Amino acid sequence: MIFEDFAEFNLAGIPSVDLSVGAVKPERFAAAQQSGTPLPQLRSAAWAPDHAPTLKMAMVVETTELMELPAH
Repeated sequence: MIFEDFAEFNLAGIPSVDLSVGAVKPERFAAAQQSGTPLPQLRSAAWAPDHAPTLKMAMVVETTELMELPAH
């Protein structure tokens, strides 16, 4: 989950990463791109992610990212 003060961790020297994963059906994204109509933003009441594929992809990306981090 993203918090408004998330950037403060990095500014304090704490290594951090902000992971973003697309959450809209590809057809809806393409239609918005073609029409120039902006999609609802993250904190909008109209934001409607495509839940199952979004969660699956986020888990795959985060797991892969963590496995690829160099050991400190």
